[in-house]
Amino acid sequence: MGQIERKAKNLALNPRCVIATGCNVLEGLDVVVEGDAVRVTDESRLQRLADGSAAKYDQLFRFTVVTAPSMGERKGVRSRS
Repeated sequence: MGQIERKAKNLALNPRCVIATGCNVLEGLDVVVEGDAVRVTDESRLQRLADGSAAKYDQLFRFTVVTAPSMGERKGVRSRS
């Protein structure tokens, strides 16, 4: 997420957010997480996120930790799909 994108600007003004997921049927479990969004730039934490995604999803979702000018010279996790 680049610093100039709308989502980044919105979170800079108000970090409170809600993330929800479910199984799209009337049965099952829905999960809702509420909290404050925080930018993570620690390379080891980002690498654990990328590794955890690879372990869970194999090749379906692959991410790599990068430093990119579009991210304000900050580290982030990008899709390699």
